[in-house]
Amino acid sequence: MRYMVSIMQPMDIKLLAEELRVPYNLLNKLYDIPDELKDKKYNIYISKQFQEKDIDWDSIAGLASQLNVVVCLEDAVLAHAALEHELKWYWALPCTSWFELYGLINNKASEVFINGPLFFDLPKLSTICKEHNIQIRAVPNKAYDYYIPRDNGICGTYIRPEDVVIYEKYIDTLEFVSANLTQEANLFDIYKVKGFWNGNLRLLIINLNKDVNNRGFDNRFAERRLSCKQQCLKTNCKFCNLFFDFIRLTDERNTKKWLLEAQLEKKE
Repeated sequence: MRYMVSIMQPMDIKLLAEELRVPYNLLNKLYDIPDELKDKKYNIYISKQFQEKDIDWDSIAGLASQLNVVVCLEDAVLAHAALEHELKWYWALPCTSWFELYGLINNKASEVFINGPLFFDLPKLSTICKEHNIQIRAVPNKAYDYYIPRDNGICGTYIRPEDVVIYEKYIDTLEFVSANLTQEANLFDIYKVKGFWNGNLRLLIINLNKDVNNRGFDNRFAERRLSCKQQCLKTNCKFCNLFFDFIRLTDERNTKKWLLEAQLEKKE
C-alpha cells in the first residue's frame, strides 16, 4: 500500500511516504528534488482555479521525463491536454458509479479515486481496473464525502488502520483528508507507521458521528464490507450498525464487571 502526503511535510515523513502531493502553484519545488526523494511518485494537483491557458503543460511534461508524475485534475475537461503531453492523469473528485468509471476508462485515466458504493464492491472493481491498467486510490479517514449528510456515517467508506492489510489487495494508494500538516502527519503515523488505533474510532474518522471503541473490532467487519455492494442502501442490511452496537454493549458489560470486581476487592 502506498501513502500520499504533502510535499510540505518534514523530510523524515517524506522519506517514509511513497507519494508526495504538489499543488500546481508549488510546481517550482520539483525543480530541485534531493536525490533521496527522486524515487517518489509526484502528484501534481491542478484545482479548478486554473484554466487550460494558465497551465504550463510543457514544464510538467519535462518534469515527468525525469520523475514519476501523475496529474490530478479537478476539472476532467483538462484530460485531453494532459494526454496530448503524454501525462498520466486522474480525476480529483470521487468516482462513485460504474458509469463514471467507464467514462474515466474511455478518457484514458491512469487512476481512479473511489468512494461509495464502488468502495463496497472492491473485488469486481479491482478486476476491471487491472484489465485497463488503472490504479485505485481512496481516503481511509472519512466516513462519507460532500453532498448528502448522514445520521452517523457508520455505513461510510472509511478504513481502520488495522484493516489496511485487508484492503491493500485492492487499493493501491491511500491519501488523507486533514486540516493541516500536523494532522496529516499524525494520521500518517497511525496508519503507516503504527498500524493501529486504541481509542475511540470517532476521533480518527471524519463524519463518523458515533462513539465506538476501535479495539472491539475484528477482521469480520472489513471483510464483509469489501463486497457488500452497500446493500444497506436498498435492503434491510444492518451489519455495520449491529457491529457497532455489539461493541458498545460488550464495553458496557465489561465496565460493569470491572466496577463490581473493584467493589468486591474494596470490601475484602
